[in-house]
Formats: sequence, structure tokens, C-alpha cells
Amino acid sequence: MNVMFSCTIVLLTTVIMTVASIQIKEGIKKETLERVKSNLILAYRYIDEKYKGNWMLKDGMIYKGETQINGDNQLVDEIGKMIGGTVTIFQNDTRVATNIILHGQRAIGTTAPKPVVNKVLKEGGTFFREVEILGEWYQAAYMPIKSHNGEIIGMFYVGIPQKHVNTVVSSLFRMLLLSAVAVLAIAASVTVWFTRHIRVRLDAVSKALQQAGEGDFTVTLNDGARDEIGQIVESYNKMRDNLSELLARVTAASEQVAAAAEELTASAEQTVLSTEQVSAGIQEVANRADIQSSKTDATAASMEQMAKGVASIVDRSTAIADLSVHMIAQAEDGGKSVEKTVEQMNAIQQSVLQSEKVIRSLQERSKEIESIVNIINQIAEQTNLLALNAAIEAARAGEHGAGFAVVADEVRKLAEQSQESTKQIAHLIARIQQDIENTAQIMGDVIQNVQSGMNTSQETSQKFHVILKNTKTISAQLEDVSASVQQLSAGIQELDSTITELAATAEKTMETSKEMAASAEEQVASMEEITSSAQSLANLSETLQEIAQTFHIVPKEASRFKQS
Repeated sequence: MNVMFSCTIVLLTTVIMTVASIQIKEGIKKETLERVKSNLILAYRYIDEKYKGNWMLKDGMIYKGETQINGDNQLVDEIGKMIGGTVTIFQNDTRVATNIILHGQRAIGTTAPKPVVNKVLKEGGTFFREVEILGEWYQAAYMPIKSHNGEIIGMFYVGIPQKHVNTVVSSLFRMLLLSAVAVLAIAASVTVWFTRHIRVRLDAVSKALQQAGEGDFTVTLNDGARDEIGQIVESYNKMRDNLSELLARVTAASEQVAAAAEELTASAEQTVLSTEQVSAGIQEVANRADIQSSKTDATAASMEQMAKGVASIVDRSTAIADLSVHMIAQAEDGGKSVEKTVEQMNAIQQSVLQSEKVIRSLQERSKEIESIVNIINQIAEQTNLLALNAAIEAARAGEHGAGFAVVADEVRKLAEQSQESTKQIAHLIARIQQDIENTAQIMGDVIQNVQSGMNTSQETSQKFHVILKNTKTISAQLEDVSASVQQLSAGIQELDSTITELAATAEKTMETSKEMAASAEEQVASMEEITSSAQSLANLSETLQEIAQTFHIVPKEASRFKQS
């Protein structure tokens, strides 16, 4: 799970970095091209101001007014230094003045690319795009040079090498990459710590439930948290206390049932002995009538005592059955706590939706970066205009160029605005990094919910299944005890009826001696049935005690129950 989460974070970060890199690169390219357009206009105006007159062809050379442009490298060097790029003046499609270096020399005599020639010389339009010039790529701007009668006699070019753009993009990308690595490292550390903390708590709960499934309820869990795991711990402790109390009651009740069964067996044996004596006395009915009456009274008293014992057993069996129902209810309540853990899985969907919102937010931030870049372009254009004006003023005034100070001040102000826009770009990049951090935190919630939901649902469900199974076994044993008690009650009623008949026939002992013998035989059979039922009750009581002993409860709680 941790590996999957880490891969997801790395993949998401890679996608974000790729999108951001592409958008930044395209934005800078666009800004550079706009700058080149502005430089083209400014440089052309500069030439108009420096060399008065029209463009013309004379003696196979291109002129600006009275100045020959062919080989005027000083002009292109001044303009190139002013705009920070390359400058070329073409006569038709051939370079006649340029600061582009080819094989260590100026590229004089080389021709312009065919797409530029078609667009500028043949169609009379302007050309603004990335173009390959003498083996290198440039962000280029071309415009036609026209004579006084509108004839196209050449081209004017300014450009910026693409490698400069790539250098800026690489610098920004390295900054983003370092930030992403730092965010990934922090996210990984937090995830590992949090996962280990959850695993320790779940291991404690799992161990306690496993011991409970084996009948050991002596373990006490201590967890002060208020989350779902804390609720499971609280439910387990509550279930353990209730089961301990119930098992203590079952043990006490089974001991009482065993004692009552022993008393019942003793009474039954005593009754059988008395009945045998009655059978022997039938031979001397006339002489032993008083003795028989006395024995009958003793038997009636024993039956009354036996009936009380059976009634006590019935009451305790009912109480045990009620406790069994209560124990099953407690186990079902524990099962409901397990169902709560399923709700954690729903939180995963919410976390994923939040992640999607964060990614969309990053896209919006990229659009804002593009807007700020446009502002920088406008400021750069104004800065170049002011710089040109300042240069013109200085050239005109010579040593008395007082206007240069005013223009220079405006240039400074515009430069400050450019710096402010740059700060805004840095601020937006920081916000992108913050969104990345938010995405990592949301994914941390995902792994938490998945880890908690899966472990809790699987392990807790298995443990409660074992508990419910044992509880149902106890309930079945209690039903058997109840059935045996009912049989015992029926036998006592039958025996009571027989003794009543025996008392009634005692007055006619002489006449009904044969009937008394038959009744005595029936009484012996009934006593044997009572003895058998009492033995069954004793066996069931022992079985119930053995089942109760399979559970290990807290001794302190058990002793407290017995005292109460």
C-alpha cells in the first residue's frame, strides 16, 4: 500500500512538473517573441532618427538617406547592444550588415530562409516566429525595407537566440524540481510515521480480539483516542466486562444446578428405598399399616422438598437463558461497531475529489502566470521605447542632454514594475508548490482511510464471528438444561400423584394389598426415571461448567460479581 501511494505521489508530481514546465516554456517563448516584435519597431525608428532620408538602392548598394548601409557594422552593433539581441539588414534577401557570427566572422553575404523571403519580400508582410538561421534557432522578427516609391528593396531583422530562452526555462525548471523533491520527502516522512502509528494501535486491537476468540478475556485495551479505532477499543472493553459478568453468573448457576441435581438424586434414592420397604411390608399389611402410613408421610415431605429444589432450578435456568440472550445482544452490538469501519471507505472518494480540485487549482494558477508574463511584456516594450528616446535625446543634445535624466528616471520606474511582476511570478510558483503539498496531504488521508477500513473490516469481522459462534453454543446448552428441568418437573408431578394414591389406599390396606404392590412397582419405576433425569441434569451442569471454563475472565470482576 505504501509503495502504491508513493508511486501515485511521484506520478502526480511528475505530471504537474511536466505541465508547469511546458506552460512556463511556452509563456517565455511568447514573451520573447513579443519582445522581439517591440525591438523590431524600436530599432527601425532608431535608424530613421539616426539617418535622415529614405531607403534607396544606389550603385548596387542600399542606402539610408546619404549613408551607405552595406558593411555598416557599427550600426547593427549599437542596436544589438541596445536591445540585447541579433540585428541584420538585408539587401533583397542577402545580409549586408549583421552582428550574427558564422565560423568566427560576420555572416555577410548569406541569404535569408525561404519562408522569410516568401512572406516579407514577395508578400510584403511581416514575419514573427521561431526560425532556424545558419544552423541555430532564433525568436525572429522581419519587416520589409521599402524605398520612397513603395518598392521592397530589402529586409530588416532583429532576434533573440533560442538558447537564451532555454537557459531561463532550465533555471525555473530546476527551482520547481528542487521544490517538488522537498515536498515529496516531507510527504513520505509524514506518511511513514502515521502508518506506523496506526499499525501499532491496530495490532494491539487484533491481538486482544484474537485472544478473546480463544476464550481469553483478561486483556484490557487502553486507547485514549476518539477516532474509529478508539470506539472499537471502547466497545471491546465493554463487551469483555459484560461477558465476564455473564460467565461468572453462568458458573455460579451451573454449580447450583449441580448441587440441586445431587440433592434430587439423593432424594430419589431415598424414595426408592422407602418404596422397597413398602413392597416388603405388603406381606405384613395388617400389622404394619401404621408404619406404612408413616413412610408415606415421610415420602410426601421429601417430595415437597424435591419440588422446591426443582422450582429453584427452573428459576435459575430462566435467569441463565435471559443472560444468554443479553450476551448475544452484546456480541451483535460489537458487530455493529465493525459496520462503522465500512464508512471509512466512503471518505476515500471524498479525498480523491479533493485531489482533483487541487489539480484544477494548479491549472488556474498557470493561467495567472501567463497573464503576469503579458504584463511584463508590456512593461518591457515601454522600457525599450523610453530607452530609445533617451538615446535619441542624448545624441541630439550632446553634452547638454538634460532630458536624458528625465527619461532615465522613467526607465528606472518601469524597471521597478518589471521586478514587481517578477515577484508575482515567484509568488504564484510558491502557490503551485502549496497546492502540491495539499495534494500530498490529501493522499495521506486516502492511505489512512484505506488502511483503517480494510484492516478493521477483515480482522474484527473474523473475531466477532468466533465470539458469536461460542455464544450460540452456550445458548444451545442452556436449552438442553431447560428441557431436562421440564422432564424432572413432569416426573415429580407423576410421583406426587402416586404418593397421593398411596395415602388414599393406606386406609384400605387389607383390601387393596395387591393394588398397593402394583403401585409400589410403579413408584419404583418413577423413582428410576427421576434418578435418570437427575443424572442427566448433573451431566448437563458439568458440560455447562466446562464450557464456561474455556473462557478466561478477569478474576477481580468475577469475585466482585459473586460478592454482589
